[in-house]
Amino acid sequence: MKRLLILCNALDDAMRAERGIATDSPAGSRKIFMAARALAGAGVAATVISLGRGRYTGSTRYFGVVARRSWRVPICYLPFVDRPVVSQLLTLGAAALVVARRSRRPGRTCLLIYNRSIAYVPAVAVARLCGMRVVLDLEDGYTGTGTTLRERLVRLGCRLFDTLCGSRALLACTALAAATRLRPTMVYYGIADEATPVVRAPRDDIVALLSGTIAPETGGELVADAVVALRRDAPPWVRYLTIEVTGNGPSLARLTVLAADSASPRVRVWGRITDAEYAAIRARVDVGLALKLNHGPLAQTTFPSKVIEMAAAGQLVVTTDISDVRLVFGDDGALFVTRDAADAVIEQLRWIVEHREAAAARAVQGSAAVARICAPAAAGERLAAFLFGDAA
Repeated sequence: MKRLLILCNALDDAMRAERGIATDSPAGSRKIFMAARALAGAGVAATVISLGRGRYTGSTRYFGVVARRSWRVPICYLPFVDRPVVSQLLTLGAAALVVARRSRRPGRTCLLIYNRSIAYVPAVAVARLCGMRVVLDLEDGYTGTGTTLRERLVRLGCRLFDTLCGSRALLACTALAAATRLRPTMVYYGIADEATPVVRAPRDDIVALLSGTIAPETGGELVADAVVALRRDAPPWVRYLTIEVTGNGPSLARLTVLAADSASPRVRVWGRITDAEYAAIRARVDVGLALKLNHGPLAQTTFPSKVIEMAAAGQLVVTTDISDVRLVFGDDGALFVTRDAADAVIEQLRWIVEHREAAAARAVQGSAAVARICAPAAAGERLAAFLFGDAA
């Protein structure tokens, strides 16, 4: 029996509500839960061990261990107390204890850790002592060669963590191979939903969705600037465009102000919502916006996993030309915004409104490209072979 423990901070809707957490990454959680489901299809019993942590609020509340199934995946949420220092110590000890107990179960067990975190160190040490393979899932990382003290310390910390892991690494994109000395490596972009892409009834308007962390570095200000410019210039085609916004972040306030005006393009801001509410919105969306800046600090060392979700849902992806996105979609499976400027976003939105059949055909190509790489059965088999096999 092959068993996988995934140590991370993934959260389902129920736990977010119970612990009042609004600072997690829904896209990151989804990627983890979908991987666990795909691995189950490949004969691996995957369990998510979540730190269950959020930002401190000063309430001093204590939350105990919770075991449940969500996303068809078994999840163990570690205890959390809303007090600094005490909370960190509790997490360090609880993670190590759970891993130690799970190591005694029959079969071969592997520990997969989501990014580098000091909170994992005792658990990783215990796993190594118990003979487990430890695999690092690196979602972003530092690949610079700077000579400042801080940069040297960052590189040293990464090397020490890699030494502690001692095994292989999953990478969010190819460039992250330079951020770790662990070998072998395998790039894992995510899992496409098994659901058939939504067939949307013909209608006059085009609906675009901006979701996740709504911040300047993720395109929040680009979209706001585009809305302002379009309302000022009022081209005829803009009356057919609606932009919906879900998630939270520093750029949400500006978009909320724009949503109060009924001028075209219409803007609807929903804020942070549940997975079910998000799925309902996603079903009526034609275009998915993934606008992490081309020249942002992590443009080449992370991958916007939500593009996989968008394309799998049948949306035409409008994305910046970062990381491995073009490698996944090719030149014809998405629309690429190559400049961090509002007019570059407007240009792609105008093309979609004015060339609907061509846009729909490109969305189909994007869905097919994602299915080839990220279909659950094939991706699950690849993950299982990498995590438990003797070679990459």
